[in-house]
Amino acid sequence: IVWIGDQGVVKVGQQCKALLVTDPTRTAFAVKRILGRHFSSQEVNDAHARVGYNIQEDEDGGCLVELRSETLTPVEVSAHVLRTAKEMAENALGGPVQEAVITVPAYFNHAQRSATLEAAKHAGLHCERLLNEPTAAALAYGFRKEIDRTLLVFDLGGGTFDVSVLKLAKGVYEILSTLGDSYLGGEDFDHRIVDWVAERFEQSHGVDLRQDRIKLHRLKEAAEKAKCELSFTETVSIQIPHIHEGQSVDERLDRDTLIALVQDYIDRALEVSLNAVRDAGLDSGDIDEVILVGGQTRMPAIREAITTAFGQEPSRSVHPEEVVAMGAAVHAASLMAESDVPPAVLIDVTPFDLGIDVASGMFQPIIARNSAIPTAASRIFATAKANQASVQITVRQGSSRMASDNEFLGEFIMSGLTPAPRMETKVEVNFQIDTNGMLRVSAVEPATGKQAEITVRNFGEVAGSKGSVS
Repeated sequence: IVWIGDQGVVKVGQQCKALLVTDPTRTAFAVKRILGRHFSSQEVNDAHARVGYNIQEDEDGGCLVELRSETLTPVEVSAHVLRTAKEMAENALGGPVQEAVITVPAYFNHAQRSATLEAAKHAGLHCERLLNEPTAAALAYGFRKEIDRTLLVFDLGGGTFDVSVLKLAKGVYEILSTLGDSYLGGEDFDHRIVDWVAERFEQSHGVDLRQDRIKLHRLKEAAEKAKCELSFTETVSIQIPHIHEGQSVDERLDRDTLIALVQDYIDRALEVSLNAVRDAGLDSGDIDEVILVGGQTRMPAIREAITTAFGQEPSRSVHPEEVVAMGAAVHAASLMAESDVPPAVLIDVTPFDLGIDVASGMFQPIIARNSAIPTAASRIFATAKANQASVQITVRQGSSRMASDNEFLGEFIMSGLTPAPRMETKVEVNFQIDTNGMLRVSAVEPATGKQAEITVRNFGEVAGSKGSVS
């Protein structure tokens, strides 16, 4: 949560929570949900209905967070959070902090990872490593332990959901598969309660409280509190006094009703988890332990669903809200030259197919999802027309064989090809992805050595081009 006041006054974190109700047009929250998203996406449209600030379209097709005091990009809002964390660390350590290990959801796409790196730069930090959150949790779990186990990390936080299946043995953390949903989290559970309360109030009083930003956030605050209490009790009272023309909200919500409201979310998360196990080439019985990460996993119904699906209760050996930060600290310490923390070998994977558009509107993967990173792959293509002088390389990520169904990452044109009959001029397309999940694409005509390349950033912005760029 970030609040921007007049004359550049900035507040970050829990101190801003009350401002969501009292000053919602200056308070940005859940920005991770629109970070790296295209303005026209369904995710941004859904977020707009749930927040107190306006979301506008940026010149590059991305998003702008419009607060009453100023307008910022999601990257700039995120930079405020990182800058505050940097200042807190410097105060605690008594010296400057310039490097950082930053954790991100494993299912963050390329644009979201790029935006995170950019936010770190704005905050004055050099990001030594973007570490996937389930991987960080596994690092904390396995720290200074001599164990050989197959783990499933179930990470359901406030805004995103990730599952990673990994093998931990002798200090080697090998991610076997990753799946997730970067638009499923505790926020969605809260909003189901908001809708339930708002609809009951509308039936009684003819007013939809969700149409007013301040009333919406009062509902949201009460819903989140009720959800948390239902993890420890069977029924709660939701009371919001004088919310509309002297009328108050006064409802009783029990645990069974909450489960009914969110059962589809629980089922969705379990389906993703079981698919991740299958992607790893395993059965649910092959999982030695399920590690829960994120505050939403405290919900009893989620723990019960996991117990049923995997035939065992999830581990209680880690703190769901702290384990990711602990894992990031472990990894950061292992990077220091004089550290006594034994270095761990991390073999992570890319969560998406990465490839290009080909003829007939089809998508051709070049790097398959769940490939260990860093990695590189190449594929040779031929011109589709006689005497074709140029080719357009359109880069996407996704799982559909139809190109238009997948997410656009960038494109460039390679011109000056050797004139020849159809299918005779060859172009080799090379993909390279680094340990942070960042992608570089190049194309070369083997017969002449002519080359063009891009480093893919947000919404088709490119850097380092050696050919003409569309």
